[in-house]
Amino acid sequence: MKNNSTLMILLSTLSILISASTLTSIYAQENMTDTDMPKFFAIQHAQSASISKVNATTNFLELHDVSDVILFSDRPDRIVKTESTQQFLDRWYDAGTDTKNSFFSDPPNAALVIDDQEGQDVAILELFEPAYDYDSNILVYNFNYLNNTNTILPNEFGETTLVIDSSHPMHIHL
Repeated sequence: MKNNSTLMILLSTLSILISASTLTSIYAQENMTDTDMPKFFAIQHAQSASISKVNATTNFLELHDVSDVILFSDRPDRIVKTESTQQFLDRWYDAGTDTKNSFFSDPPNAALVIDDQEGQDVAILELFEPAYDYDSNILVYNFNYLNNTNTILPNEFGETTLVIDSSHPMHIHL
């Protein structure tokens, strides 16, 4: 795992940011409009994963032993928060078909980063239809490859990180 140190540095940095976030003053969200709400990126880390083909365009990603989701916003807010995988997915579906604020209606893009002995592979995906089994700590997504991703990923792999974008403001209780 040649680039495992890169992943460890990223996770360590995010841990420091999470600790520092408790010192950050957070403003009240009750009176904010969607344009005022910060947009968050989500990071999900798994100890192992597998990919299988569903049909010609859709694939199945299974993440094993997933950690809590790390959420962070960009400038000027710079908010960092963690939440459980279940809380993250609850918000995914809570907005229902509201296209303005819903991953359900407008699936997010994500970068799937795989560290292995030969180096690091990255694939850009569109995620949809997530499901989580709390007892086995397995998270699954259906996905499509985006941007002519031509990375040939193995069917099974070890440590992986999924970085999910948020084109929509996420109503997160801080």
